[in-house]
Amino acid sequence: MVGMALMTMVAIFFCLGEQQLQAQMKHAKQELYLARLAKEATAQLDIKHPQIEYVKDNYHVTATYNSVKIKRNQQRLFTVNKL
Repeated sequence: MVGMALMTMVAIFFCLGEQQLQAQMKHAKQELYLARLAKEATAQLDIKHPQIEYVKDNYHVTATYNSVKIKRNQQRLFTVNKL
């Protein structure tokens, strides 16, 4: 009986750990994607285009020489400012 209880607890902790790991991976992938969007936007900046704005996959990207901002549904997700 004690062995069965221990096995059940181990299975529950494993499932909870797996769920947490999946959530962290999803968040890390989103952060990586946002960083790539920011890099793409800054690569498009030049003298003729001092500000870039575009929408990709429901993300609104705005880049200037001083900052990059990425929003989704009016919520700012990513911002980088030049010092």
